Amino acid sequence: MLRSQQQQQQRRWQHFDAIERRRLKQHPRRRLTEHGTRLDAVQRRMRLALDRQLSKTHQNLQNYRLRLQSVHPSRAVREARSKHESLTRRLRQAMLQSFNHASQKLAETARALNAVSPLSVLGRGYALIQDETGRALTRQQDFSVGQSVQVSMSDFSIGAKVTEVRLSEKESN
Repeated sequence: MLRSQQQQQQRRWQHFDAIERRRLKQHPRRRLTEHGTRLDAVQRRMRLALDRQLSKTHQNLQNYRLRLQSVHPSRAVREARSKHESLTRRLRQAMLQSFNHASQKLAETARALNAVSPLSVLGRGYALIQDETGRALTRQQDFSVGQSVQVSMSDFSIGAKVTEVRLSEKESN
């Protein structure tokens, strides 16, 4: 098989040699014209190939530029900065809203505490009476004649001695 391929190859070379010898026998002007025509055709093919290659290279370059722009860090930085600013605004609004809510809650609690505070009662003219240990005296049984007590008003207090214990009109009936 190798031998038959070699023989075929040999015959082809012989055929090409025969064609070449015939061409060499042609007139030089005709040969120059043929070479010029072939050269022009080759130049056209080369120019077309170069133009195609150049166009393809320009297109690739444009694609690379677009890809580079799409992954360029400045775009990601702009997006991150915008998101950061948005989140900062939302955080400030949430903090302000939370602060306002806490302030309202504190004011409500202060009002409720003030309503039940003994200081507000004292501010209306009432007094708080305590024995020497600081225990509040609220019933008639808590008092005895000669006992030392502390009487606290809204903005001052006095020390006093019990000289008399009387029953109220409610308890006497």
